[in-house]
Amino acid sequence: MFDDIDFSPGIVTYNVTQYVDQEDIFQVAYRDDSYVLDIGWYRIEFAVFVIKDSNWQNPRKLLISESN
Repeated sequence: MFDDIDFSPGIVTYNVTQYVDQEDIFQVAYRDDSYVLDIGWYRIEFAVFVIKDSNWQNPRKLLISESN
């Protein structure tokens, strides 16, 4: 799903997009800046997290898909 996107200088650390109905779908780590981009499925919606310094309790950015 994300194979054609260049996430440089990030490193893709997780890419299991054949099962988009699971919590862990895709993750990119940007080690120089201590950021993580994480995409997952959470029960009824997709979520995109931007995490700084491994602080998952307080994401820098959180985008949630609209559920119908």
